[in-house]
Amino acid sequence: MSILEQTQYTMGDLTSNRQREFGGHTGVAPRFNLRGTHLGEVPFTPGKHQIKDINLFSLAEEATGIPHVQMVLPNRALSIQVIEDRTPSDDDPRISTIKQRLAGVLHDAITESKPGMTDRVRHFVIVDPVSEAAHQLDYDVEFIDSTKGLEAVSKSVTDLCVNGLTFIISDFNRLKFNHSNKSAFEATVAIKANHPAEIAIPQGLVSLGLGNGREANLRKPKEVARLNSSLMAYNQRVVDGLRFAGMAVAEVVFDASSHDGFDIFDTDHAIATAIQQVSNR
Repeated sequence: MSILEQTQYTMGDLTSNRQREFGGHTGVAPRFNLRGTHLGEVPFTPGKHQIKDINLFSLAEEATGIPHVQMVLPNRALSIQVIEDRTPSDDDPRISTIKQRLAGVLHDAITESKPGMTDRVRHFVIVDPVSEAAHQLDYDVEFIDSTKGLEAVSKSVTDLCVNGLTFIISDFNRLKFNHSNKSAFEATVAIKANHPAEIAIPQGLVSLGLGNGREANLRKPKEVARLNSSLMAYNQRVVDGLRFAGMAVAEVVFDASSHDGFDIFDTDHAIATAIQQVSNR
């Protein structure tokens, strides 16, 4: 699996969202007597500092005779969450299979790209937990029950996003989020993963997956242009909705010619840019 180098570098610059585990990410609140980036010394204040916080090698104490403590920005680990959407859909089975494969590969790429050995990636999958698809997943996967209904699933995903840096991999044709909960998605990257036919219909006689066996003759350029214009508008509405909900968005389209199933450079840049948007908030 190829490592997403820009993504790894951008995640490495994020501040820690863990309270205890030592790692390579700088925290946001100064602490005392810990490993991290030194900010300088301050006089010891009973009640605010503990006796064990006193720096026994303080140069300031030698000069003033007053005990001092060392302030630091602690180095902590980063917790990352990846949520795959494998909810059943009305897609052509071949398209569904490809999108599920793409979601799995993207999860692996993000996991391989975590910036530090101490960083942790939790893997969630929206799926029917008693289905064959669920039984094929790794032992460490945590399930979000897709049979509980769209509203319950979306709420479960929203609740997880509050915990820190979260990647949601989905086509977002079914997942809908409450726009009033924008603060829940301040550290969320929505990776919109699609089959190429969902972005632009190729010419030829194909099933549109609209039910009732409906097909369309797409050999006519005007009909192709009309349908592709409709697809473009729909996909833009999905992206706009995700952004309005408070998420940063990266778009990925399956590429059969690529070893990884997606264009490694464009995907890496798109995800890294989305993470940068998160870090700038």
